[in-house]
Amino acid sequence: MADPRRTIPPGAIPPLHHMLAGGDVDRIARLVTSTTRIAVVGSSGNLLYWKHGAEIDGHAIVIRINHATVNDHTEDVGQHIADWRVVWADGLRNVLALDLVDQRTVVMSACWGTSEADDCVDSAVVGSIRALGATYLNINNEWLTEHLKRGALGSTVSQSTGFVAIAVAVALTQALGAPAPSVYGFGACPPCNKYYCCDCNKANATNAADERYGLDGHHPFAAEAAVRRNWHSRGVIKLTEPSCNGFYQHYLQPAVPPRPPSPPSPPSPPSLPQTICTQWIRSRTNASALAQPLFCHQVPAEKCNHYYAMQARSIPELEIVAGVGSKRTGRQLPAGELILC
Repeated sequence: MADPRRTIPPGAIPPLHHMLAGGDVDRIARLVTSTTRIAVVGSSGNLLYWKHGAEIDGHAIVIRINHATVNDHTEDVGQHIADWRVVWADGLRNVLALDLVDQRTVVMSACWGTSEADDCVDSAVVGSIRALGATYLNINNEWLTEHLKRGALGSTVSQSTGFVAIAVAVALTQALGAPAPSVYGFGACPPCNKYYCCDCNKANATNAADERYGLDGHHPFAAEAAVRRNWHSRGVIKLTEPSCNGFYQHYLQPAVPPRPPSPPSPPSPPSLPQTICTQWIRSRTNASALAQPLFCHQVPAEKCNHYYAMQARSIPELEIVAGVGSKRTGRQLPAGELILC
């Protein structure tokens, strides 16, 4: 639902000033230059099977959302655990619990100054993150509310943490003249909400459904998708957002390794002339049994102790001659090709 108090045009670029609480903008701006390439990597299942991992790793800064991991998915999502993380309450605790933070990590909390700040900004967790040498920063709630929720999105419900991460990258690159950030892993993906947990049963199942199908609900996912497309069309971001068409084929039915080639078939023995074959059969069986022609082949003498028949049709009580002067009484033969010895 659009916010009637909106005074900022749709898709407006969020400013860098006042983005971070406590004057931390200068600290973060020092990490970005006019040539710094930034990748924002969301968690949508549409990341899978596109093999963007190496391309993502080619960026100087990789921003991930909450506690998204790279385990078992590096070919698609890259090997960078993350240079920066934009987090909410659970994500803040989980990045610590899952050992996703070290002295190189910048952790940016998106719920400072909100009604849930006490739950989100856990002082013990923040202290532990800083003790590891990581940089911990709070995103200003006024910036989130005025410039993202009511501003760029024109919404009455709060933006997702993933959209906050994109907006952070946009504010930085626009203000500092850096290349437009590359954005991956956003967008609806009904068969797989999050690439690292396609089948998770979440307590907030309704919210998960909104995200899967890109609907406005707890977060304005449809409005966020529209702004992403708007920013991409204006060159503000470089968006890679494939559909999930064909996802089931890969995810539910993994590709089967190709079978080794079959060995070549042995060469067929040379065929006898059709007239000779027909005359031989007619001389030894009822002509009415030959409503369909049979085809004869010569075979090595050592195989003549067998009856051979393949392919054409049965001939009852056929008498087969093996070799010169020897005779064997025929039996009911399977449909097939008569081989002469």
